Amino acid sequence: MSDPTPAPSKEEASPANGLPTELREVGEAASKMNARIESFAKELNASEAKAREAELAARESELKALAIARDAVSQARNYETEAEKARAEAATADERVEAAKTAAARETAEAREEIKAKARETLRKLSTEAREKIEASQKARQGGGRST
Repeated sequence: MSDPTPAPSKEEASPANGLPTELREVGEAASKMNARIESFAKELNASEAKAREAELAARESELKALAIARDAVSQARNYETEAEKARAEAATADERVEAAKTAAARETAEAREEIKAKARETLRKLSTEAREKIEASQKARQGGGRST
């Protein structure tokens, strides 16, 4: 049974560093693979560091957004409270205006009635005076007409 692999040449057979060529090639390949593994590990570590930084930045942004949202809710509540106060003040003002209108209407009606009452009283007095003068004038004519 012969070995299908060719016999090593004299150059290949001479060991460098005391190692056969195949072992040296395996060592070089292992060294290259270790270098690549280390490179990949560094890249992975760098990628993980960037991911952690991005995650931290996202968390900080989330916290800022939550703080802004809390402030907005607080501000909205304050505005709502102020709006309620303004509505209550407006309602009170409307009630005062209505009360003032009612009072003015009542006072106007009372003044009209007072004026009407005074006018009636004045008309009665004038009417009474006019009747008395007419009667006196008629008596004076009747008395003066008998003497002639």
